[in-house]
Amino acid sequence: MKKYKLLALLLAFVMLPACASQDMSIVDQNGKTIQVASDGKDTYTFRIPEKQTPLSPWENPFNDVSEGDWFYKSVRYCHENALISGTTEDTFSPQQPASRAMIVSILWRLDGSPDTGTATFTDVPADQYYADAVAWAASEGIISGHDADHFAPDVPISREQLASILYRYAAYHDWDTTITTMLDSFADADAISPYAEDALSWAASHGIINGMDDNLLTPKGEATRAQVAAILMNLCKNIAV
Repeated sequence: MKKYKLLALLLAFVMLPACASQDMSIVDQNGKTIQVASDGKDTYTFRIPEKQTPLSPWENPFNDVSEGDWFYKSVRYCHENALISGTTEDTFSPQQPASRAMIVSILWRLDGSPDTGTATFTDVPADQYYADAVAWAASEGIISGHDADHFAPDVPISREQLASILYRYAAYHDWDTTITTMLDSFADADAISPYAEDALSWAASHGIINGMDDNLLTPKGEATRAQVAAILMNLCKNIAV
């Protein structure tokens, strides 16, 4: 929001005196009206619309992602922002379950790939691609293991586990973690694990995770790569600052 203080001389030049204490409007170069509000004195406030730049064509490298797919825009967003790569050069594998290691690696890259030491989990060898990511996420309290010694990196991540990790990631960044949506509106609310209730409420409140068919959250269902792409896009657009 930008405020422009107009001198009385300028006001007299551009407006009739009778309008000086009223709301007025201006018109942009496309003929659209932009509302201008007066505080009754000499300050006028209006919002300059953001310039809308048409999306450049995306050279879609994936033969299993088409424009008609519900996840097309999400995959495009994640690919263009280097959040998720394909499973091969020309496949995205949208229906393949996402692993716990994959999610942590995405957040680690999103955070600038910080160097925070070595993972202490016995099932996270130092030479694995996700080792630094797991070490970082564990040190920052973003993840916890399946138990004290195991992270289970290759295990498919559930939707409620994903929500919990993102909730802690948002808190780590001091992003908005307010909760305004209760889960009892979902048909399978009783299936949500107690530890994930706040996280899923938060994710639903901010449009990060939405219900599926028949108003189901499917909290213990495996999160597919397509779902992860959509959830990450929602996180970046709705919460990240």
